[in-house]
Parts: sequence; C-alpha cells; structure tokens
Amino acid sequence: MGFRHVVLFRWTSESTAEQRAGALAALQQWGRDAAGFGTLTVGPDAALAEGNFDTAVVVDLPDRATYLAYAADPRHQRMIAEHIRPILHSRAAVQHET
Repeated sequence: MGFRHVVLFRWTSESTAEQRAGALAALQQWGRDAAGFGTLTVGPDAALAEGNFDTAVVVDLPDRATYLAYAADPRHQRMIAEHIRPILHSRAAVQHET
C-alpha cells in the first residue's frame, strides 16, 4: 500500500504567462529534487472543460510518514513561497491511501 498527495492550483487572473510558466518549471524541478520521497507528476490543465483548475500535481509516496517529511521539506516550502503563493488564487488538495 502507498500514499498519494493530489493538489490542484488555480492561478490569479493577474498572474502573467511568465509567472505561470515559472511556477510550472519550479514544480517540475521540485519533482526531480524530491525523487527520494516518491514520484511527482505535474501538468497544466488540458482545457477540455470550463471551470477546471489550472495545474495539477500528483505525488505517489510509500507511506504517510514520507508524505509528512515531503510536505515539511524546506526546499518544498521555499518553492511554494517563491513560486506558488504569489500567484495562487485557490488550491484544493487530498491525501489518500493507494
């Protein structure tokens, strides 16, 4: 059994294309940096339905304890503070056993 963390981001209407691209690049880099925790996939919405969030992140981890370490990692917190929060309109998240 594993543990999954899913996050959806909606960016502010004031955010620029450059800021959104920077957030996506930062999330992708974090996925590489966080490889020791588990597998992270990230991508922008395919724009197939109105009202969707802008970006999705799915992280597959071995267990809850690893998720807690992942979430508290200073590199993760710094990436959020620098690239996500400045353009964040809303966020939805769920963690569940797999």
